[in-house]
Amino acid sequence: DLARLGRSSAPDPARDLCNRFLEAVSRFDPETAERELNRAAALFPQDRLVREILAPLLRDIGERWAHSEIGVAQEHLATSLIRALLVTLIRLQPPPAGGRPIVFATLEGERHEMGLLLAAFLAAARRRRVVYLGTEVPAADLAHAARTCNASAIALSLVSASDANDAADALDLLAAL
Repeated sequence: DLARLGRSSAPDPARDLCNRFLEAVSRFDPETAERELNRAAALFPQDRLVREILAPLLRDIGERWAHSEIGVAQEHLATSLIRALLVTLIRLQPPPAGGRPIVFATLEGERHEMGLLLAAFLAAARRRRVVYLGTEVPAADLAHAARTCNASAIALSLVSASDANDAADALDLLAAL
């Protein structure tokens, strides 16, 4: 019983850090929120940073926004801080071990990039060359970029394509190119 009690009441540093970040965002305090993200990046290995901090934060933020617990401005503040951290962390990774790059993008109509950024960060952390194009890249431009840099793969994020037929058409075009 004591062992069970000890496990159940043990502090969870990841959850505590996430809570402090969310509290700062709810107060529109970007300095404190950014400090918590930087603390997380310093304390947690890359895989745990994504799995225990960033992905849960993004899920929490989305759920809170969906339930009107936070507003659009707070959601944008939180995601802009997380985005800035991920872009910085991608740039700070050791030089790639060589090899062909992976091109990361979303197709036209897809503005959600957080999952894409998480994947790009994990690839960079594994010393893969990353070419990050961002959101809403036309299929023809994406194919051109992949050919030009001799990419080994294209990583796409399809979260909320407004029309599944448009996404399917863009994927067909991309495959043909």
